[in-house]
Amino acid sequence: MKNTIVNSTPLIAKLKTKSKLTNLCYDLMHHFSFKFLSFAVQVYYTYLLIARSAYDTEKQKLLNYHQRLGLLGFFFLEFLIYLKALSNNFFKDRWNRMEITCYFLTLIGYIMGETKREFLQTYGKILICASSVRLITVAKESHTMRVLIDTFMISMPAIANLGSLLLLIIYIYAVLGM
Repeated sequence: MKNTIVNSTPLIAKLKTKSKLTNLCYDLMHHFSFKFLSFAVQVYYTYLLIARSAYDTEKQKLLNYHQRLGLLGFFFLEFLIYLKALSNNFFKDRWNRMEITCYFLTLIGYIMGETKREFLQTYGKILICASSVRLITVAKESHTMRVLIDTFMISMPAIANLGSLLLLIIYIYAVLGM
């Protein structure tokens, strides 16, 4: 039953349109080179988030910041291409909704980072780091990764039950130890 629910994701079919731009965006969206470039940009963006150091000079910090903003612009361009190609079907796919949520959280994080308040800057950095979750979207292209993620999601209730049982045993031993 659970396996049927997991595999029951609706397929989004391509609708032929008269617009050459929409057809071009759809073909570009499904082209291997574009997908590879998108993945490479996501990996490089995550690398830029990790590569920061406390010993960086102001020039390096500024270069890193501008590179991340440029890559954020690429993500926005990718979003526009997907939106034009899929039009009304864009928000029906869970992966697209997750990606656009990550994008907007990152954008909000950059806006919060520009404020003068330190606590907002800290929360902004957390939101920016949350954008590395976009690397999970590689799973939608890889059948093996999808099988692993689906298996993990199906087994989560059993893992939660086992974890709660272990927590109960630890609690009992702690009470007996007192």
